[in-house]
Amino acid sequence: MTADTGIFSRLLRLAAAACLVGALWQVPQASADSETWILRYDEKGKVVGISKSEGNSGGRKSGAGLSGDGGSTIDGSGKEQPAFETGELLVAGSSHEIKLAAQQLQLQLLDLVELGSLGIAMGRYSVPGNIGIDDLLARIQRVAPSLIADYNHLYYEMAGSKDMARGYMGWPRSTNQCGAGVRIGMIDGSVDDKHSSLQGRKLTVRSFIGDRHNPGSHDHGTAVASILIGSPDWGGLLPGAELHAANIFYEKQDGSRAASAQALVRALNWLVDQKVQVINLSIAGSDNKVLKRIVDTANGNGIVVIAAAGNGGMKAAPAYPAAYDATIAVTALNHDAKVYVHANRGEYIDFAMPGVRLWTAVPGGGKYQDGTSFAAPFVTALAAAEIARSGKIDSARLREILRPTAVDLGSPGKDPVFGYGLIKTPPACFASL
Repeated sequence: MTADTGIFSRLLRLAAAACLVGALWQVPQASADSETWILRYDEKGKVVGISKSEGNSGGRKSGAGLSGDGGSTIDGSGKEQPAFETGELLVAGSSHEIKLAAQQLQLQLLDLVELGSLGIAMGRYSVPGNIGIDDLLARIQRVAPSLIADYNHLYYEMAGSKDMARGYMGWPRSTNQCGAGVRIGMIDGSVDDKHSSLQGRKLTVRSFIGDRHNPGSHDHGTAVASILIGSPDWGGLLPGAELHAANIFYEKQDGSRAASAQALVRALNWLVDQKVQVINLSIAGSDNKVLKRIVDTANGNGIVVIAAAGNGGMKAAPAYPAAYDATIAVTALNHDAKVYVHANRGEYIDFAMPGVRLWTAVPGGGKYQDGTSFAAPFVTALAAAEIARSGKIDSARLREILRPTAVDLGSPGKDPVFGYGLIKTPPACFASL
């Protein structure tokens, strides 16, 4: 697709209607002291449950309410899925504190991992059948208040259902050198490194699912990897960049794919050790205290985390890690610069990029896919290029750099549907990289 037929030519025709589109999708912002009742729907639109989220919490972006400790969440296809691993609890702190708390509470320590690059240890306790997780969390708080403890939440890929990434935006064809010297991290599903789009690319893959799980389909991870560093023929955004891809997703008995918070944290630690400059997370799930601590630490070390805003729909609770202050959240647009119908809404959303009917690489070829998963890599590529040029920056500074380049699509200024809008400036390829 050329620039004349790309998304920007449509923006010219839609400029007069942009404010109206934003107004139609506008959602009310709750105050810090308000109560929010969240309806849950089945695939036919029938209400199947309701939950309450009260107030706000430090470290979440404005408008991001509590995700709750309920037993379910929504995956990328809109299907209700378990929100956490049953019978498990995740803790972070010093190894000594983790072991001591296990002894004092007579808990089985399933494993203990030293996250050397992040300066912290992570443990996983087995929760006895006669104790509720919430009760155990309270006991840990009393016995070891310095430990960070939470559920071992599950996270899901944010993809829904023959325009390649650069063509969709009307950006010029890339070269094999574009992005040389940039180090990108990616936490997702398994990647088909034999795919033609990834041949000759600088790609390192590592699995964090262990031997007891099947890694499942390569579709999602391969698609995201090809958008980031795929060959020019596949419309890759930064073909010359170096990509470190962590697989954390395993296949469940029902065929769906999920990833634990424990695997996610271990993957983040590995990427910090690989000295990546930016990390792409095309995944979403529940708020998790241990995960938040690690994301904050990575951001403090000058690693920007870009996350998919979520595919739960306009009534869904905020998706994490996108709703953390230390991340940049990206929603998805279609060809007419309208928001993806299944995208989350909320004040935590920062930018909007293409993510509907995007032609992506999958094992054996390619296919059209939808979802905020495929919008996030656009901002990741832009962030990687900017960081390589200007040096280490945190998420707050990157927002300020990207904000003036965004086309406002909704209500004037930042809004809960499009954030600051569509970033139209393509990634620059610098001879010095």
